[in-house]
Amino acid sequence: MPVCLLRSLPIKAEAVEDKTIYKCPVYRTELRGNGFIFIAHLKTSAKNPPRKWILGGVGCILDVEGVSDEVKKSGEDKK
Repeated sequence: MPVCLLRSLPIKAEAVEDKTIYKCPVYRTELRGNGFIFIAHLKTSAKNPPRKWILGGVGCILDVEGVSDEVKKSGEDKK
């Protein structure tokens, strides 16, 4: 996934569920599983509806390059 610029906006409590929003899981590292943090609501276009991203298994990873590599190495050393 390319680097993206994201900004947060408040959502009104009475807002109806928007069919153009992809509820994207955000993980701490590329290992996903135990690194789940929160769900990011990403606006999509009519050309690329949320279903496309769901079927593609798209998720955001907050890992800084190289950090997860160190975690993997330390896990391999314990084996």
